[in-house]
Amino acid sequence: MWIVQPQGNSFPLRAWSEAPMLFLNPLNKEAKMSDATKGMMKWPLIIAAVLVVLRVLLEQAGAPEPVNQVFGVSWLYFITPVFFANRIAASGDTRPFKTLFSSLLIYITYTRLIIIPAYWLAYMLQWKAPRFGLQSGGVVGEGITPLAGYVWIPIRNAAVWIVGGTLIGMIIGGVTLMIRRRGDAAPRTA
Repeated sequence: MWIVQPQGNSFPLRAWSEAPMLFLNPLNKEAKMSDATKGMMKWPLIIAAVLVVLRVLLEQAGAPEPVNQVFGVSWLYFITPVFFANRIAASGDTRPFKTLFSSLLIYITYTRLIIIPAYWLAYMLQWKAPRFGLQSGGVVGEGITPLAGYVWIPIRNAAVWIVGGTLIGMIIGGVTLMIRRRGDAAPRTA
């Protein structure tokens, strides 16, 4: 367990954006995100939250499944690694792959935490959207106990998406970082 000593009457962390770095490296109290990467999760997380709400509303309104799938957050796992990698590369971070990994892990975990309440509501209200059906790994169907509907299935789904999304993100973001490094290292000729 680590303790951050408060300075004056202020909160121990100088900015909420420092929390992820302290979470991943609890022994290093001086761990901070650079100014270029400090706020990079804010808008992607806001977009993810909006997409979750929009998708639930569309599903409950009876929109066709292809329309609902457009408003899923899983496609963000292909876009945000490029965004993160570009921000990290521009910041001049000395450990860009570690920063990319921690950023992706935190981002994908947060997006899955945003989605879990939708699964709880789906179980409680027995929503008929295909993604919540037992056949799709959801929580609505015969024989689903409250423990499975509220805990086991949402946690299992989150774990699978966190691992898979982080791996996919590291591949996409890693390639982006390597391309950016190669471009920055290439000699400039006029």
